[in-house]
Amino acid sequence: MKVADKVFVVTGAGGGIGGELVLELLHRGARVAAVDLRPEGLERLASRYDGPSDSLSTHAVDITDKAAVAKLPAGVIKCHGSVDGLVNCAGIIQPFVRVNDLDYEAIDRVMNVNFYG
Repeated sequence: MKVADKVFVVTGAGGGIGGELVLELLHRGARVAAVDLRPEGLERLASRYDGPSDSLSTHAVDITDKAAVAKLPAGVIKCHGSVDGLVNCAGIIQPFVRVNDLDYEAIDRVMNVNFYG
């Protein structure tokens, strides 16, 4: 896939697979709007990138907060002018226990981030 000069929004960009994907996209010439709940993760990501400053924007957003998510496109467009792709890497996992041992709050949290987010 040719990604040079394309703009991608990557959720879960503050670490793990999302963070590595952001760096790879930037390395291949893409521009990236990195999204994560944790500002400190986004700061670490930005410190690892030494390319053009206008290629990477960071956005601290709780993807389970519909109002915050609704504001995100305007911020990305302001930084990059358009969006060509979206990669949803944000996700959480609960302790490995039997489903019957999870309370509804834990199940709701996983679904809100991994499915709806």
